[in-house]
Amino acid sequence: MNFDYIEASIFTGKDNINLSSLEHISTNKYGYSNYSISSGFNQMKIKYNPSAKLLKLEGSLPYFSEGQNFSNDMNKLKESIYTISDTLNIDLFKAEVNQLDTGITFQVKKKPKDYIQSHYSLAGFKPVLIDNTKYFNSKDLIIKMYDSGANIKKKLSKEIKHLIQIDKGYNPNVNYLRFEPKYKNPKAFFHRPDLNINQIFKTDFIYQCKQEIMNKYKAIKKGGYFAYPKDKRNLTLPVIELLALKELGQLYGFNPEEVLKRQIKAIPEGILSKEDKKNRNRSLRAILKKLDVKDVSEFDLSKELEEALNLSYMIK
Repeated sequence: MNFDYIEASIFTGKDNINLSSLEHISTNKYGYSNYSISSGFNQMKIKYNPSAKLLKLEGSLPYFSEGQNFSNDMNKLKESIYTISDTLNIDLFKAEVNQLDTGITFQVKKKPKDYIQSHYSLAGFKPVLIDNTKYFNSKDLIIKMYDSGANIKKKLSKEIKHLIQIDKGYNPNVNYLRFEPKYKNPKAFFHRPDLNINQIFKTDFIYQCKQEIMNKYKAIKKGGYFAYPKDKRNLTLPVIELLALKELGQLYGFNPEEVLKRQIKAIPEGILSKEDKKNRNRSLRAILKKLDVKDVSEFDLSKELEEALNLSYMIK
């Protein structure tokens, strides 16, 4: 797991903040002067209001630190905070964390889009699919699932791709998925009255973030519990329709067989006799025998995710 985008703020008080090394971008009507600081990889934004003596830090720590978020060393992310702190002449480890993205990139067997499309819903969240990225949106948290391998090939330079291939184990020939929670108010979400940058690097908070990733992933309703018959002669339209209905049942929490049985029973005898209804139920049972029902979804990545998070070995 790594941290990604972060927003943090700190009151400078009597500290003599140094902005001379930064690139000035603009000044807005709210009294903030906007700056950027470069690492040689990417930039972080610095906003400063001299009247309020309030400084804000915004940007992606891993992209600033190493030019990528495929896999990052937490110590290098901390070094970036030290570097920016030294440049500004202020201890940013004391800055309050106002927004935080965590995430994990891990290898998957199938095409990432197959997993993305088969993760349907999460209680309390609104699912949205945009450009093969699945969003689960709520008031306090946004979860993203996307094809990390495609992003790497499209967005990263040849030099960075070469470095992560050597140093991070990246293989351009395999599939990678990223699961990324965005906490809009991490203090409230994690029930921490004070949450500063120093605290997010503590072992207990990292463990809490990993557990939250795992818990949220497991809570997502997934498809892939029902397989098509291997013999195409058994793949009739009624079989396909029942498979689709069983997927919907998994998503919305109903039993398709019971629904169909009730529907058959409710048909007036002037339309279907008792014998006709018995025949319909017999046909339903025959179709059900052709379906391969699995205990675990073929798109469930819980084991792969747990291994990637190293939760089995991490002690709180």
